[in-house]
Amino acid sequence: MRWGETEDYKLQRSDGEVWQGRMIPMQVHHKEGDAASRTYLFHHDLYDYKLRLDVPASLGAQLPAAADGLLRSMLATLQVVSTGSCGKQLTINVLKGTVGMPPGYKDGVSQDGFGIAIREADLQPATTHSTGLTAGSKSLLGLTLIAARRQIVHGCTSFPHKPPSGNVTVLKLHYPANF
Repeated sequence: MRWGETEDYKLQRSDGEVWQGRMIPMQVHHKEGDAASRTYLFHHDLYDYKLRLDVPASLGAQLPAAADGLLRSMLATLQVVSTGSCGKQLTINVLKGTVGMPPGYKDGVSQDGFGIAIREADLQPATTHSTGLTAGSKSLLGLTLIAARRQIVHGCTSFPHKPPSGNVTVLKLHYPANF
């Protein structure tokens, strides 16, 4: 592999935004033969984007224009939506009698906000009137509000997102928080 000189690269997106990046040209030797290669690197918001294109060395002169066109059409329309840690399931534990609070729970809620523990005695029977609901810390509603605040503090950034309509492709990738 032979590296060329790194160059600054500006990507003009279809939404008018400009991403600053780098382009690195290379000459690569594969078992199939020599190839011309270009790697584009961008860091935008919380994400890193890397795109590498290889073509047979005989087409190397055409690579800059072809790569630029592909890059501008593909990355210019890419939209990343992150739900942060929101993909985790909320667990509600009903504690019977004198069963102790699970480890790591404070005020009946786990540190990350995805676990609630409430004593059976603190549960109120369902009624036809909602006026009995309170946001007190011992009620299920109160614990849910504490849990929601802790989820946000620990990276849950979910918001209502509807994929665009029309002739688009939506690719959903799930990466766990510890990926």
